[in-house]
Amino acid sequence: MSGQMASLTSGISRSIAYCLEMTFLTFLNELSYPRGAVSQLLAREAVRTLIALLRELKRERSDLALHSSVPLNNIPLGDNLWLGSLRADGETLDEWRFLRGLENRAPFHFGLDHEIEGNVDYEFENESAAALGFVHEFDALAISFDSEAWRSPTVKVTRIELQEDGTLELEDVCVRNASLNTHVEPLRTWIRIIALQEPQDGDDLWANRTSRFPRLRFLQKVEAQIRSLKAGSPALFAVNRRLWEIQSALSAWDFTSVSLPTFRTKVTPEREQRRDLFEFKDLN
Repeated sequence: MSGQMASLTSGISRSIAYCLEMTFLTFLNELSYPRGAVSQLLAREAVRTLIALLRELKRERSDLALHSSVPLNNIPLGDNLWLGSLRADGETLDEWRFLRGLENRAPFHFGLDHEIEGNVDYEFENESAAALGFVHEFDALAISFDSEAWRSPTVKVTRIELQEDGTLELEDVCVRNASLNTHVEPLRTWIRIIALQEPQDGDDLWANRTSRFPRLRFLQKVEAQIRSLKAGSPALFAVNRRLWEIQSALSAWDFTSVSLPTFRTKVTPEREQRRDLFEFKDLN
């Protein structure tokens, strides 16, 4: 287990140098990088297809930002070409400038290793899938270079978590994916809905918690934690997403029944080593 995807909601702020205006997270799928012998002509076409997709997304969300596992220069376009090699190509100068405007210059896996608690990884067909894992954790969008393998609007990945007893727990999850500009159309409703749901910052989330999450009650000591969430941070998106999921589960729950709510994500009891860390007053 590499531990790259561990404790994302608390640890990602250490490794992603995001700009505060960023609100629409996308992650470049490193498994989609062109492989094998690729001519400069085909490499150029792959980049233009990718940029056509990103331009269409930016028309829908001007705050689009792109995270990649390596700096733009080092993105491979086959065995012997890299994106940086196209910089001097006059035919792709505009494309290069556009990508630089979207690029987050800190690799999204930088620092997410043994210093962070937890052991969670994601795999796609037995390959480590860092970008797809981040997409799942933050309910974001994977951006893929176009090929037959990546033309599906959703991709199934395996979430692997190391348990306290040393066993591995595997769960299949689906993430959103796009590789062509035509893939944006079925995503428009989702893109617009999440824009309406996204709080501006932690202060906004706390101030409007009653209207956003009418089924939830917050302990007062949570206020400082929520208010500390910065505008545009991945942590803000992750916390807001989890609260919406709990709100949705409770809204559909018949509280007079003996059954528990049907949560949209996996819910388990606290592990024994963490139970003593939590103490709160029952509001009832």
